[in-house]
Amino acid sequence: MGPATLKPTECGLFNNTLNNRIYANVMPGATQYEFQFLDPDAGYVRSIIKPSASMLFIDMGGSVNPLVPGVHYFVRIRTNAQSNYCLPFCTITIDNAYTGMGGELTQVDGSFNGDVQMWPNPVADGRVNWP
Repeated sequence: MGPATLKPTECGLFNNTLNNRIYANVMPGATQYEFQFLDPDAGYVRSIIKPSASMLFIDMGGSVNPLVPGVHYFVRIRTNAQSNYCLPFCTITIDNAYTGMGGELTQVDGSFNGDVQMWPNPVADGRVNWP
């Protein structure tokens, strides 16, 4: 893997959702792009290799070291055309307000005082209706 650069428009963004992409500049001859996410204060380091110069943040999901909304990450990239990471790091944040995960309910501002209705209750066949 070798140096590549993230597009300048990708750095300093603090309103990403898990459904957003991060983009690197295309590097001639590269067939793999390794995106590395770091949170040094928490000891978090995770990489993912993609065949193109972009990736969805949700690709870093799953049960093992997913990206966490609200955390500032340092991001760097390298390719298989050379072996060093680009510098400096790019800083991004996944927004707390919307995680983009299907079926997940997130209370955003604490102002909801209404009713949530689902039926039938109890559930006999595993199906629940949501208005």
